[in-house]
Amino acid sequence: MNSSLEIKVALVTMTENYEGMRIAPPSFINEDRKNTISILNDIGVEIVLDELVYNSETARVFVSKLKSIIFDLLIVNIIGWAGGDAIITIAQNQDAPLILWTSPTTRMALCGYFEATSDLKSIGKSFKPIIGKGNDAIREIKSYVKAIAVAKKLKGMKIGQIGYPPPGWIDAIAKEVDLRAKIGVEIVHLDVSEIFSELEKIANKESESEYIHFLKSKFNQMVAKEELVKSIKVSMALDRVVKLHDLKGAALRCLPELQSYSYPCIGVSKLSDEGIPIACEGDLPAAITSVILYELTGNPPAVFDCDSIDPKENLLRLWHCGHLATKLAIEDKKIDIIPPTYFGGITGSGAILSFPVKPGKVTLAKLSTDGEKMLIASGETIIPEEQFTGAYAEVKLDCNATDLVRMMTKEGIEHHICLVHGNVVSELNELCEILRIRPVRCET
Repeated sequence: MNSSLEIKVALVTMTENYEGMRIAPPSFINEDRKNTISILNDIGVEIVLDELVYNSETARVFVSKLKSIIFDLLIVNIIGWAGGDAIITIAQNQDAPLILWTSPTTRMALCGYFEATSDLKSIGKSFKPIIGKGNDAIREIKSYVKAIAVAKKLKGMKIGQIGYPPPGWIDAIAKEVDLRAKIGVEIVHLDVSEIFSELEKIANKESESEYIHFLKSKFNQMVAKEELVKSIKVSMALDRVVKLHDLKGAALRCLPELQSYSYPCIGVSKLSDEGIPIACEGDLPAAITSVILYELTGNPPAVFDCDSIDPKENLLRLWHCGHLATKLAIEDKKIDIIPPTYFGGITGSGAILSFPVKPGKVTLAKLSTDGEKMLIASGETIIPEEQFTGAYAEVKLDCNATDLVRMMTKEGIEHHICLVHGNVVSELNELCEILRIRPVRCET
């Protein structure tokens, strides 16, 4: 995630036509404009146009200036009544996301604001309402701007589909055309054979060298050296394929082909640590969700199976093979490297990482296979009392655990769910609004 939002804002302040009334504009107009600009500068956007509109004529002048610049967001700051034709002229001549902002304690601000909001509702023009200029309003704008930045970045972003979901994973099969249209990403189709082709190019000396380097990290090796070396080779091959195609995320078919040679979990972990989320089992919507969560937080996300709940403790248990980014581990605690294991039995070749997700506030999300809706929930990961093998997490939900199960059942949410540290529920809601995705929220 870039620290700079890189969002260009066109700003217009709408007020009374004091010139037409032949009276001096009140001093609060310039004060409010200065305050507005100061707030936006602190948020980190770039203001590329700042104009005053007070009637239809000045609105047309503003629109002509808009057409000569590039901007990502239009903010209309309303502190007086400029007439309905002014706001309609502006709104109908641009397609960027739109904020209608007002200071409700300012005299006649609400008169102009309700003129604008009712007019835009009547013509079916969507907008983001912001009321006031206090901390709550500023947080709303920050969330909205961050969502716009992510939506902008998603356009044309390369996401890999490295093989399709394995047999039986029907709910992971993506409706690619719908996802492209809704999200704007570019899907790069690759076959798992590309990973095997890269494997053949990796000399034993290279993988041995990487093995020695690997052991210097914070791991407990509990698997045979030859199995770990195979996993390291797969990690190297996956890394080369992903970076050769400049992918910012990917859905990887790990079963059954890679399972037979070596689970790719170590490679998935390494790429996730580097900011390139990889979704297991060819789940493209999970990969896109993971990329969104990474872009919003800068933290490595993870894809899990929904395992079970503990209604008494209001816990959601999550599990997967052993692919977590090492940044998700509890600090100063070594990570076990073990054979791929499920309910005590070894399920394939290679090695996986086995540890629970560290404690902290988290957001849960999952984009549907057609991109029409997104599950959104939040909670806090805790240290599990029971230890499992593989990747696992226990989330103390902010909503009722049984209600979450009912809601996912009713909405047809798939069995994979994505987790990231940080609360970005507000940003996800805003992103859904911008991309016209229906948010499916589990709330308190």
